[in-house]
Amino acid sequence: MDAERRRINDVSTPHALDPQPFLYDAGVSSVRSNRELAGLFSANTWPTEYDQVGQATTSSPFVTLNGDMRGKVGNTGFFASVNHTNQEGGFQYLGGMERSSARLNLDQIIGEQITLQFNTFYSQVEEGGFEQDGGAAFFRLSRQPAFVQQGTRDAQGRLYIRSNPLNQGSQNFNPLYYFENEDHGAKSTRFLGSGRAQYTPFDWLEISGDLAYDRASGNQFYQADRGFRSVSASPATASGSRSEGSWDDRSFNTSLNTFLRPQLFQDLATTFSFGYAYAQSDNSSLSGSGSNLAVPGLRTLGATIDNRNSGSSSASRRAQSFRATADFDYLERYILMTSVRHEGSSLFGSEERWATYPRAAVTWIASREPWWPSQDVLSMFKVRGAWGQAGILPSYSAQYETYTIGTGGALNPNTLGNALLKPELMTETEVGFDAELFGRIGLGVTYAQSTSEDQILQVPAPASSGFASQWQNAGTLENKTWEATLEVPLIQRDNLQWSTRLIYDRNRAVITKLDVPPYTMAGGPQGAESMYFVQEGERLGTIYGRSFVRTCNQLPGAFGASCGTPTSDFQMNDEGFIVWTGGMPVTQGYTHNFYQAQLADVDAPWGHRINWGLPIVRRDDGNAPLVSPIGNSSPDYHVGLSSNLTWNKFSVYGLLDGVFGRDVWNEGFHWAQGDFMSGNTDQGGKSVETIKPLGYYWRVGPGTGGHPSGIGGLYDVLGPTDDSVEDASFVRFREMAVSYNIGPLMGSGNWTVGVVGRNLYTFTDYRGYDPEVGRGGGQLGSAALNGIDYFTFPNLRTFTFQLSTSF
Repeated sequence: MDAERRRINDVSTPHALDPQPFLYDAGVSSVRSNRELAGLFSANTWPTEYDQVGQATTSSPFVTLNGDMRGKVGNTGFFASVNHTNQEGGFQYLGGMERSSARLNLDQIIGEQITLQFNTFYSQVEEGGFEQDGGAAFFRLSRQPAFVQQGTRDAQGRLYIRSNPLNQGSQNFNPLYYFENEDHGAKSTRFLGSGRAQYTPFDWLEISGDLAYDRASGNQFYQADRGFRSVSASPATASGSRSEGSWDDRSFNTSLNTFLRPQLFQDLATTFSFGYAYAQSDNSSLSGSGSNLAVPGLRTLGATIDNRNSGSSSASRRAQSFRATADFDYLERYILMTSVRHEGSSLFGSEERWATYPRAAVTWIASREPWWPSQDVLSMFKVRGAWGQAGILPSYSAQYETYTIGTGGALNPNTLGNALLKPELMTETEVGFDAELFGRIGLGVTYAQSTSEDQILQVPAPASSGFASQWQNAGTLENKTWEATLEVPLIQRDNLQWSTRLIYDRNRAVITKLDVPPYTMAGGPQGAESMYFVQEGERLGTIYGRSFVRTCNQLPGAFGASCGTPTSDFQMNDEGFIVWTGGMPVTQGYTHNFYQAQLADVDAPWGHRINWGLPIVRRDDGNAPLVSPIGNSSPDYHVGLSSNLTWNKFSVYGLLDGVFGRDVWNEGFHWAQGDFMSGNTDQGGKSVETIKPLGYYWRVGPGTGGHPSGIGGLYDVLGPTDDSVEDASFVRFREMAVSYNIGPLMGSGNWTVGVVGRNLYTFTDYRGYDPEVGRGGGQLGSAALNGIDYFTFPNLRTFTFQLSTSF
């Protein structure tokens, strides 16, 4: 194997040679006969094995320096700080991030009536590397066989580009080669400035004005130099390519507010306010790319000869609002707060520019009543409730018709515009209470119910329009949320304090109304991720996909009657699947060569041929795979437990975080089964009674009898199944911090030394790298809602050593 790797990589060509075929080499791109799929077992171990993740990743330092100063000179107060952070990359040869920032805040009092505030912040960030191909690093890592040494170099000092000479190595190149030979990075700057002026001519009157400016700009580049290698002949790759981009985002907002606090009645405190706000943002970007570099080493787009492309974009948004509030506090225990906002935005459809949102909240501090009993037991009790409305803005392009530009400048319709697009109207009602027991124990409980009407959904457009989709106000979503907190001071002494805090929250979101026909929705930017179904009564985040027969009653008709006993035609195997055995013991597939047997169409469930001992895909009456709910990407509930301990000069803080009942489509694990790179395909160490053939996991084969897709298997298609959609519940030791206050050193300062560990350990049965995972993009647009593990870089375990002082 090593000799073959040297032969195909250590050549003068700008690509690896085609490897010689290995006996029974299989994978996604292979075509194996049914006989091979049912008769071959992946059981032999490699003579030498390496830790693939360990070879590619590295433990790197994270350094941050911070200094700040505050003071007051006469009527002028100031705060200034500087920070420098340097974090190296987590992969070999992949650069990290360096950030420098500074802040200056000023407060000025003029006389007794005028106060001025100025705040500024500036940062500069330089990133030496980023994943150009959207998660390819972990995709390639999950495809490296155990025998591969990713760091092996040829006689010319080059990393092997095709470190895996097996069949699937053509797409699963060496990720370290890319990290070492790609040149990419990004630089960005940001400035924030704000000012506030407040004039108080009377105790009951206050007038203030605010102004803020925010600008972020930067550029990024990517270059594969001339001579860049590939796993197979690719002149375009070898000639090199370069792309560049820059952006400039600016926003400005200002407001004018008036506060009146008249004493209308005795024991009644009142506050009235009126305000106006204006905001605008302008964004622009430029991009360019080209290929075939004239000479290597030139870092300009001018060095490209072919396929030159350029692009630009600009967007401008405007918004303004009018606000009025009225707050009342009677006897410091009956509190009423009301407000109304009238908002306008250019993001709304041209016919729906303005919307009005009211809000009201009440609070009763019952423990302040003169008649309140048991003050020593229930020392504080507060009941609260609120009702209000708010608007959720559509995306910038939602109201416009969009097109893609095709060959020769032809316009291809994409999204149909909607001049009547309104903001989503969210109406929320919240009730709860806060209590304190014995002056020590704090308890808070909140229940909230919100309804989002006129939901902004990207729905299929009428075929007659020529467009694929349109953003419409087409649905209603109802959310119900419970939240609870419990704070308990366990020990309170002069030199020892120990307290703990427990939090709990749970949310349910259900589509209660849909004004368009039900439709499928992607959980990410790829078509294979169309895993959600939008329809009335559906809980948000419900994952749809294929499922396998796991109980006898899932078999159609009379087949269920011949299931469930040691002599039945259908039996449960050791992994919980109902499989066809023809009445033979399910443990004899290998010893008696039963895996080669097949049940013909006319005799099989749903009229679809099946193989002995292999999982059976559930089907509908039309013989198509049944697509049904198999999980939900929203957790059942979340809990957190934190604790603080202080003993003399020692301080210890710890946080446990748990998410339960969340399902994730482990796309990385699912896909890896197609290349036999997932752990479950390894039959080494299994008994002859439980060993499974290749076809148990991967389906490719010419098939017979009109079945071109082979014999089935857990990887039947690249889509969610109830095997690869798995419970991603976890408990994570999120953080632990230990510090010691040294005090003055040589009579100066107040020194503290400490260490902080984050993401220390995760307790989970999830088979991926990290259960706390999701994918951005798609219509949901949130990694928290899109339950897809698409080779996402996991949360890193970090240790930070701290040394600080104040003077």
